[in-house]
Amino acid sequence: MIVMAVMNGFDRDLQSRIVASIGAVRGFSSAGALAYTPALDTAILATPGVTASSPEIHLSALLRATHAHGGIPAASEAEVTAVDLNKKIRTSPLNKQLLAGSALPSSHEILLGSALAEKLAVDIGDSVEAVLLFPSSEFPFAQFGAAPVQLTLKVSGLYRTGYYEVDAAGVILPIETVRPLFGLPTHEAHVIEIGVTSPKEAQAVTERLQTRFGNEGLYFRSWRDMRAPLFRAVDLEKRVMALILLLFGVVAVFSVLSALTATAVEKRRELAVLRAMGMNRFGVASVLLTAGSICAGLGVLLGSALSIGGHLLITRSNFFRLPADVYDLDRLPSEWSTALFASSAVVLFFLALLAATFPAIVQARKAPSEALREE
Repeated sequence: MIVMAVMNGFDRDLQSRIVASIGAVRGFSSAGALAYTPALDTAILATPGVTASSPEIHLSALLRATHAHGGIPAASEAEVTAVDLNKKIRTSPLNKQLLAGSALPSSHEILLGSALAEKLAVDIGDSVEAVLLFPSSEFPFAQFGAAPVQLTLKVSGLYRTGYYEVDAAGVILPIETVRPLFGLPTHEAHVIEIGVTSPKEAQAVTERLQTRFGNEGLYFRSWRDMRAPLFRAVDLEKRVMALILLLFGVVAVFSVLSALTATAVEKRRELAVLRAMGMNRFGVASVLLTAGSICAGLGVLLGSALSIGGHLLITRSNFFRLPADVYDLDRLPSEWSTALFASSAVVLFFLALLAATFPAIVQARKAPSEALREE
């Protein structure tokens, strides 16, 4: 149970980080570009389960620090997301992801992922030189094609989503800074990020949006759709681990079987005497079944105590703290599932009780004279 709780904790933590970094639902255009008009925004918000929407424009970039710390200024590739900040803070927890001293960027300011800032060796208040490249193959409306734009931007803050892929390459710019640089129309966008009432509702909201806007050349993907291979791998890993733990339980059941069989063989003389004194076969079987149920019950209680204690130790103590700069986690995650715990305890108890029926039936069917003769 401790192993499954930790795996569930990692799964939950991974899901929350992915939703925080890429959004719960995203909308795309089959033409590459879409017109994010007030009418489209209103129609999206009218969909049940939708709380907010935000337009995005995606760019490629090469960033370089304007100053050097003992050598050549560091440079790095980056993925730039130009957003409407007033809407972005309603579709994602961006405000909560800001590090201490950070602020949302204004015109000609930039917000860097925490890992990217470390690679560039820059901090809040520093400046970076940026070469922005517009993907003209995806955006045929760009008047200047794929011609790069170079400018200097001030770092207004750093943010950390906890998802290293985003933190190591993510850059956020105000959408009103990017559109004039490439001569884009007011309502043009690449992606629509959509906030939902709960990440669990993302799939249902995706289906509603697809039904409503599918005929208009738009298509929508939930956070699970966008990371489907990753979550298939996680689900497969959890199933394999559950199977391995089930095999451990079967081994324990065979231990109960061997112990009760040995006990029945050692006590066959006493059982034969009880049969001779008038105890029926059901009585003999009930003696061994009672012993098996006590053994199974004690095992389940001890295992339950260890599982609950281990979960509390992981979640409420500092014994399992992790280096956040390595794992992006400050402690080992654990998520308790009462349903899984109860079902596992019941299944293992009845499997152990089932194992006790074999020696019980064998001894109950044996005649007293035969048992005494064997003795």
